[in-house]
Order: sequence, then structure tokens, then C-alpha cells
Amino acid sequence: MNFKFRLAVPDDFSTLMQLMNLTKSIVHPSEWFVCETEESLSSMISEHGFIIIAQPENPSNSNEVAGMFAIKYPGMTPDNLGRYQSFSEEQLQLCAHMESTIVHPQYRGYHLQAQMAQEAEELLEKLPYKYLFATIHPDNQYSMNNMMRCGYRPVAQAKLYGGLDRVILLKEI
Repeated sequence: MNFKFRLAVPDDFSTLMQLMNLTKSIVHPSEWFVCETEESLSSMISEHGFIIIAQPENPSNSNEVAGMFAIKYPGMTPDNLGRYQSFSEEQLQLCAHMESTIVHPQYRGYHLQAQMAQEAEELLEKLPYKYLFATIHPDNQYSMNNMMRCGYRPVAQAKLYGGLDRVILLKEI
């Protein structure tokens, strides 16, 4: 199956929230997935990042979403994952977070996570970002293997998102 990729726009907000809520309801164990808040999702769509949307090449309807990949620009916020690497202020400004990846259950098995990561990285290479971070639950070998195949490497382990175990991965571009 082939997919097309595009950037999310504000009109995509409700579709993306529905996809997130569906994912939250079916991912087990539940600590593997943390839903974005409405505020964080809106912020990534409009100003502090971007979201890649994957759609089937021939969708059954124009709003059909096969997956999403959210990128956040953390800036100097306390949650910038570069702090786990003791990055300087200059380096912290060059960090981007590969924040949330969701593949609709109907489209699993098509390597969409890797395809969306590649699309995001191609956009980030044109911007001033150099350090790409991702977080994954230590037991989620599916996502871990996908991101490691994309060139990310584990650099730390921490309790994030309200005390959940996460491996922090880094890729330099």
C-alpha cells in the first residue's frame, strides 16, 4: 500500500484527536502511550512544531488518516530532553522532539512509523534543528526497533510524563 504525506493544518485537529483517543483506548499496556493534550496538539500544529499526516494514496474519504507523527520544538523549556545530555543553552535551542507517533490499527505493518519519521527528518534538515529526541517505553520493542532502524540510539532512561519509564533516544542530523 502506498501513502501520501502532508503537514497537519488546524482543520485536522478533531480528526487527530479522534485518532489519539482511539489509540489510547486500544494500546495495552496503557503506559506505552501517552496522549497529547488538546493544547499541546494545537500548539504543534500552529507554532511549536508540526505534525506529519499519512493518508492512503486512495482514501475511502478525504479525512482518512493512516497515521500521524508529531514534532515539538521544546526551546528552553524544562522538558527539553537535551537536558538529559547536559546540553549547553545553544545546543538546547537545536533540539526537536519526535513527540507522538500513531498508526491507525488498520494500517499497521506498512512501516509507517519509519516513513513518517523520514518525512519529518527531511523537513527538520531544512531548519536549524540538529538533535532529534524520542522517548519510548522500555518494553515497547516495536517502536524501539523502528526508531533504532531510523538511526536513533538510546542515551538515557528517565521517568517522564508523570512518572512513566521511558528510554530517551537521540539522532543527530
